[in-house]
Amino acid sequence: MFRDVLTLLLDDVIPSRGLIVTMKVYMDRGAREDSPDGVMCVAATVFKPTPYKQFVRHWNRMLRGWHASAFHATDFYPGAGAFKRRTDQAKERYERDSKAIPSLIGEYTEQIIGVSFLRC
Repeated sequence: MFRDVLTLLLDDVIPSRGLIVTMKVYMDRGAREDSPDGVMCVAATVFKPTPYKQFVRHWNRMLRGWHASAFHATDFYPGAGAFKRRTDQAKERYERDSKAIPSLIGEYTEQIIGVSFLRC
């Protein structure tokens, strides 16, 4: 049932049936004191079934290298949480993975949909 509802919601942006849609929504109330406004973004990533399995295999391998259970850009890029870069090996892994992530995502996805909202 959820898949049917999601397909109806995205019917105008998804070109065809037989696709896998992942929808992960993270709401984070940022504590920026220099701005009264906030931006929220909801993203959906659309995959065909076989490329999705290939993507997950590569993605999980990358996460295992960091001993991380999930990827959070706000931890990955500044080096927080599981993505600390205290050793030369971790620094090298970061250099490699930070360059590989955009092409890894782009290689296997059919479509990426992002909707941003300005909270006033």
